[in-house]
Amino acid sequence: MIDDLIDGETLEERKAFFDAVYIRADGDDNQVPWSGEDAKPEVLNWLEDNPARNGAKALDIATGLGEHAQALARAGYKVTAFDLADKAIAWAKTRFPNMPEHNPVTYVGADLFNLPEEWGQFELVHECYTIQSLPDDLRIGAFKAIADAVASGGTLLVYARIRPDGSDWDQAPWPVMPSEFLRFEEAGLIKVHEVDFLRDGGRRKDIPHRFAIYRKP
Repeated sequence: MIDDLIDGETLEERKAFFDAVYIRADGDDNQVPWSGEDAKPEVLNWLEDNPARNGAKALDIATGLGEHAQALARAGYKVTAFDLADKAIAWAKTRFPNMPEHNPVTYVGADLFNLPEEWGQFELVHECYTIQSLPDDLRIGAFKAIADAVASGGTLLVYARIRPDGSDWDQAPWPVMPSEFLRFEEAGLIKVHEVDFLRDGGRRKDIPHRFAIYRKP
């Protein structure tokens, strides 16, 4: 369990928290609360209907142990998957020995707020549980950083826990307030789909979730 770990509210403290989780898990992915055997059902359904075309590139933000990156690769995308936690990247590289050899995932350590310029932009960007891992004040810039990674004509998939506007939250993760999603549109994206639903939220059960899809003109 991770309840005794200090969450922290600075970027350095958040990195230390995630590093501690992966170190404590010691190779047992069942001990990483946000990890799963496969991508979220909503993401898998979208990928089934929208496989890659013409060698499209995809970016998996804060990939963790890589299950979503692998799903993107199976759908034919050329995937770059990054995480702030070096332990997560090292683990993800060894977790999927049967990754498609013709379309391997590139796993790399990186910071959302300082992505390498040479990466350019991507036809598909995927974000699951990343924004909510940052406290309210720290994550303001995350929306634009994510939107900026989407190429013209590209798509952004967002999967997040949500909470009512104006509500306080005293423990990480900090669910995203509905009004905050408008920042994607302020950053130049157009919302094309949105659905809210209840799902087991780990530390707190039955947390409302949102799956949203945006496109960049």
